[in-house]
Amino acid sequence: MKKIVNNKNKPTLKKAKKSTKTSNGFIQKSSYSTNQVAIGPFLAATFIAILIGLFLGFMMLNMFAKKDNITNDRDPQTLAASKDEDVNEQSENKKITTLKQVKAFVIQLGVFSEQKNADTWAKTYEQAGVPSTIFQRDNQYFLFTGVANSEEKAKEFAADLSKQEIEVYVKEWITNQKEIELTDEESKWIQSFQKQWQATLSSLSKQEGILLNDWKVLIENDPQNSEKITLLVEEIQPIFDDEVETEDVYSLHNKLLNIWKNYEEIFIFK
Repeated sequence: MKKIVNNKNKPTLKKAKKSTKTSNGFIQKSSYSTNQVAIGPFLAATFIAILIGLFLGFMMLNMFAKKDNITNDRDPQTLAASKDEDVNEQSENKKITTLKQVKAFVIQLGVFSEQKNADTWAKTYEQAGVPSTIFQRDNQYFLFTGVANSEEKAKEFAADLSKQEIEVYVKEWITNQKEIELTDEESKWIQSFQKQWQATLSSLSKQEGILLNDWKVLIENDPQNSEKITLLVEEIQPIFDDEVETEDVYSLHNKLLNIWKNYEEIFIFK
């Protein structure tokens, strides 16, 4: 009769750890179990590193998104559109204004069909101490050296030149009125400009000199964002300097003629 053996009570054999024998004869235990224990901390460190990477990536994404918004705010097309809106708004505020006629009597040195001839004679008179200004009308070039508010005063000035054996001719010169679109601010400045020019003309005709301070105030109070007035101011500003009050009568007349010429070219013929 076979004897039944209870496996529950059967002792189990434990698997012995592998060991290696060194060259010195010592036995070295395997590190198998040690490596098994180190897996947990490695996984935890990896998970934390992933979280940190995601957090930094999110922060960088927000930073670049803000930078793009700033760049868009400064985009040239956006700025140009804003500028166009300002120009359109200014255009809507403009209305038709009539520029008044400007009239005076001038002392003419000559009239030429070609500008180079006018330039040549202007240099010749300059060397003789008589400055001049060239006006262009109807494909002709007029050389003027003096201006007055009346024919009588102009002839008195011309008589002084005749004594120097300079042939001159007194004539009336008119800048016609013109309708133009201007803002209220521009219109008021042009009116002040015309009054200032006429007042200076009257002062020169009386041989009282040029009204320098009044011109400086007018220049300093020119309207902003006005293309034509800015051009006019840029042309007339160099005409007035600290030495203008000490200049001779011919130079003062020439300055006033230059102002008239620039006004005519910018507001009437452009």
